[in-house]
Amino acid sequence: MQYNCSLSILFDNPMKKNMFEPTEFAPAERASSEALARQTALFQGSLVAIALNAIPAGVIITNTHRQIVFGNPVFASLTGSSQTELLGLRPGEALSCSNATLSSGGCGTTQFCRHCGAAQAILQSLSGEPAVNECHLIRKDIAQDASLDMQIFTSPFTHAGETFTLLTALDVSHERRIKAIESYYFTDVLADVGNIRNLAEMLETEVQPELWEYCQHLRFVSKRLLEGMAAYRDLGEVEQGNFQPSPEVITSRETIESVAQLFRAHAAAEGKQVRLDPECPPGVRL
Repeated sequence: MQYNCSLSILFDNPMKKNMFEPTEFAPAERASSEALARQTALFQGSLVAIALNAIPAGVIITNTHRQIVFGNPVFASLTGSSQTELLGLRPGEALSCSNATLSSGGCGTTQFCRHCGAAQAILQSLSGEPAVNECHLIRKDIAQDASLDMQIFTSPFTHAGETFTLLTALDVSHERRIKAIESYYFTDVLADVGNIRNLAEMLETEVQPELWEYCQHLRFVSKRLLEGMAAYRDLGEVEQGNFQPSPEVITSRETIESVAQLFRAHAAAEGKQVRLDPECPPGVRL
């Protein structure tokens, strides 16, 4: 759906009558104080409000001007305001988005709002279609976290003859930070462990023969560490539904030898020899 980014619309507010507010994305027009009071009254004490207050996720209801006419306690806690203080605000204004004050039209009317997942999801809902999107915003003048990552779900509905949008906001900031840490872990740390393994292989050609066993063990341990880290990464991809299997063929003898190599440096193996019977057959191919 395309929006006229140079559109100027009347900002219907008792404080700014007969003024035209510029917008670079969504319309700047707001409901009159009388219309807003009527809409908020539709949900006060209603069964809808009781049900949404019990949901353990941030939920708001917005009118066709993208203003909040209801907000549950979880969403209010994200903003640091009370449920009553949310009424009439737009989502970015309630969440102290740093871009919401860049334009006199408020949340949704700046050039940056074109890239806001929340604004896009609400506009799609206003066109009659549910939407799912992600929103990352930098918060201004708030004691809580300086940034917020949310997954946004919107769905249009009609109540008392008026159109509204039900918006659910899931705070996924923690998950995004964990993902960033894992990205570093699997990129840089895997590379470092790989370098250790390569150095161990180089040392085998440089050190005295009596030290070859230690170099081989260092190479084996680093290889095992790489495989363990890769397995952990694969588990994460399985959880996200992105795992692509990469099968390889091994023999049962190789598996037994790897176990023997693992225990050769174990404290319990001190003064002992851990070895595989040289007559052991290749075994089963797996």
